[in-house]
Amino acid sequence: MKHVFRQSLAVLIFCCLTFTLYAQQIPGYTMVWNDEFSGSGAPDPAKWSHAVVGPGWVNNELQNYTNRTENSRQENGHLIIECRRDWYGGHEYSSARIFSQGNGDWTYGRMEASIKVPSGLGTWPAFWMMPTNPYLYATTCDETTGWDADCDAWPNSGEIDILEHVGYEAGVVHGSAHTKLNNFQFCTQYTGTTPVPDATSAFHTYAIEWRADRIDYFVDDVHYFTAFRNANGWENYPFNHDFYFILNLAFGGDWGGLQGIDNNIFNRPEGVKLEVDYVRVYKRDYIALPGTVEAEDFTAMNGIQLEATTDTGGGENVGWTDAGDWMDYTVNVPTAGDYKVKYRVAGNGGAANLLLGGQTVDQVSMPSTSGWQDWTTVESTVTLPAGTATLRFLVTTAGFNLNCLEVEEINTTPFYQKIEAESYSQMSGVQLKNCSDAGGGQNVGWVDAGDWMIYPVDLPFAGDYTVSYRVASQNGGGHFRLDANAGSVIL
Repeated sequence: MKHVFRQSLAVLIFCCLTFTLYAQQIPGYTMVWNDEFSGSGAPDPAKWSHAVVGPGWVNNELQNYTNRTENSRQENGHLIIECRRDWYGGHEYSSARIFSQGNGDWTYGRMEASIKVPSGLGTWPAFWMMPTNPYLYATTCDETTGWDADCDAWPNSGEIDILEHVGYEAGVVHGSAHTKLNNFQFCTQYTGTTPVPDATSAFHTYAIEWRADRIDYFVDDVHYFTAFRNANGWENYPFNHDFYFILNLAFGGDWGGLQGIDNNIFNRPEGVKLEVDYVRVYKRDYIALPGTVEAEDFTAMNGIQLEATTDTGGGENVGWTDAGDWMDYTVNVPTAGDYKVKYRVAGNGGAANLLLGGQTVDQVSMPSTSGWQDWTTVESTVTLPAGTATLRFLVTTAGFNLNCLEVEEINTTPFYQKIEAESYSQMSGVQLKNCSDAGGGQNVGWVDAGDWMIYPVDLPFAGDYTVSYRVASQNGGGHFRLDANAGSVIL
């Protein structure tokens, strides 16, 4: 049927080619733990353990959790968690729940996984985190008494749900955080949702960036929700201690089965599977500039205090400052040059110095506003050297609150490169033909699945780029993939 495909799709590519690699390099972060699931058989026991428990253990779910490879295994570079209707152990449904406690426990950082969720009424997959010490904020139980019906270890010590999906609401993913004051029992949990229409047919990256004052939620690096710390202490934000990962596929239960279950999904050739390409943990090395420096994200400080802010985005601001107080931030400036710094301030006025690597780069006066939470922006132009260094914000005259610094590059020279489709250095399977598009020349056409072209490019700097594709097709429906360095998928 090759000739049919050739008639249905011809691709012409003209690119302003620039891009960012996210596979294992994120500016300002270092990957410190990961599982690419490249082995075979059971999940790596050095990283994962199994919960082996029967139906109804939590949330009135129907599945029996096992440690069998029928329910959890590494296969073709993926972790497969499969729910089966097989009456194993006398229970109608079997599945798996694996966790990293004792082998992967973290406080703060970027946590992400590439996941494809199953479809079908009754399915309830999740990628989430629970506290390594569940009794840290418990008031009615501890390690000696254990967990019983009266134990308030949950929700007091917290829960972070990076991804949940329920079959009756296909294509909508949920990110949540549960605390003593904010949890699903009171319908007050911190929750965000976002549409991912092909969540059940394609892999997507589900991530959080967890800091001392907030947890940001992302799908494919697009932010859609934040859970903020406020003035209510641990009851509102207990996320200041180690948590571990859980990956599981539940069936039925209080949420998964809210609109019933469908046993016909177990008759499908593909079965009912949660598929995971990788799980990765990154720790922050520096704040990448240009970018935003949140005042509360200091690595060291002298004399300052934090308070909840009413400014856009919520979170905290630095307040109650005195002359001589300071905050240090580790930052990276990729290119030396002129930058605009926007200081977000409120209060009675004052002054501050900005130092980079011990050298003063700015002296700024803060205006008086009508209140300590009446925010305004002060702009200044500074010259910054390239490299990683300590940025110090030094209060020289007290009287103001600081929420953040926004650093923007000035006089950025745009980078533009057009790649003619026929200018490849190597290719496989493609053919050329004359092009009727503006400029004439040739285009790549008569392509088949698996054909490829290689173009040498020289990118001047790491960062975000815009890629434009010039294409034509008789019937549509074709797909292609852009890789970097022959294997790192970026689009």
